[in-house]
Amino acid sequence: MCAWLSEQRIDPAALLAEVAASGCGGTVLFCGTVRNSPADSDIEGIEYSGYHEMAEQEFDRIVAEAR
Repeated sequence: MCAWLSEQRIDPAALLAEVAASGCGGTVLFCGTVRNSPADSDIEGIEYSGYHEMAEQEFDRIVAEAR
């Protein structure tokens, strides 16, 4: 299993190509979309921030459980 955290922009096509293999099961990729609503002004994007050390610990726990 290949798993990592990244602070860089993710290229979905490259990621899917990296994990594609005829002997493997399904692949799921979730992509979110930022949309404007009548109550909001024009939305150009979202910014996410997180506590890196805690994110790594939780990510490692999830990966270990999945393995």
